[in-house]
Amino acid sequence: MYSFAQAQQTAEEYGIVIFNYIIQNNTQLNKEFVDLVQYTSYIDRLEKLPEEEREAIKLDATKSYAEVRQLFDLACTNILNLYQSNTELGATFIFLNSVFAKSKNFPDIGLVTCYYQANIPGEEEPLEDAIVFECIKTGSGWRILDGFFDAPEIN
Repeated sequence: MYSFAQAQQTAEEYGIVIFNYIIQNNTQLNKEFVDLVQYTSYIDRLEKLPEEEREAIKLDATKSYAEVRQLFDLACTNILNLYQSNTELGATFIFLNSVFAKSKNFPDIGLVTCYYQANIPGEEEPLEDAIVFECIKTGSGWRILDGFFDAPEIN
């Protein structure tokens, strides 16, 4: 398991990758979803959970995986289309930074918020916004568990 400092650093790097996939309309984004084997392997490493609770979580994950995966594919299509249409209208996006907020209950799971600046034609000032997704650290690196969410209000 990573320390929080390591998770923050590597999650920020992963945030840049995901941001670039979105801005570049790269369908590789769809392949970033955690696969069922990676997810259930992670659950097996949760030593603090009693065996029957781990098995129940794995069973629920197995039952709902196809549906969750379909929802993620739809979310990918929607976010890629949104940013692509804005780019075609002349918008430009500049990555600012990522922040990792770890889960209270599960190490190596948390929300990544990718902050960026958007220069929109017709707007006097650049806008700041963010892309948010849930991710999990697997044996092969970070993978997306769920996404994409509305960003918190940016002042």
